[in-house]
Amino acid sequence: MKPLISAAVLVMAASSFSLAQEEKEIMKLEKGWFEARIRNDTATFTRLLAEDFFVTSSSGKARVLGNKWGKRKDGTGRDVNIGASGDRFVAFNLEDRRVRVYGDAAVSTGLQSFKLETKEGKIRDVIHRYTRLYVKQKGRWKMVAAQATRPRKR
Repeated sequence: MKPLISAAVLVMAASSFSLAQEEKEIMKLEKGWFEARIRNDTATFTRLLAEDFFVTSSSGKARVLGNKWGKRKDGTGRDVNIGASGDRFVAFNLEDRRVRVYGDAAVSTGLQSFKLETKEGKIRDVIHRYTRLYVKQKGRWKMVAAQATRPRKR
């Protein structure tokens, strides 16, 4: 009986370790996605997105952007450093982050804050609560959906 209990404990510990590694990988990917956006690294930015990537913006607009988001119709890279408002991303911070892995799917939630530079050179701060969904495709995590919400002012 003791060997059976010991084996069960080892299996549970290994499974828990594996989930923790997957959660860390997702957190690293999210940080890399924002860093790529600030550096205007189109290749990295789009590599992290699934072909059918779907986004719901904080203004309520919903659309499929796919992993072609960072590419123009002629195949060249588009400036992924520019947000929907036309402002440039200059800094970001991710807080209150949580990742839950469910087999080949994962849900990430948290608080994201940005510093954006307007065309006039002014800096503005933006804060969103976010939810992102990842799916493991061909052994790699891909972002398949994202949603952002502006928190209520207190």
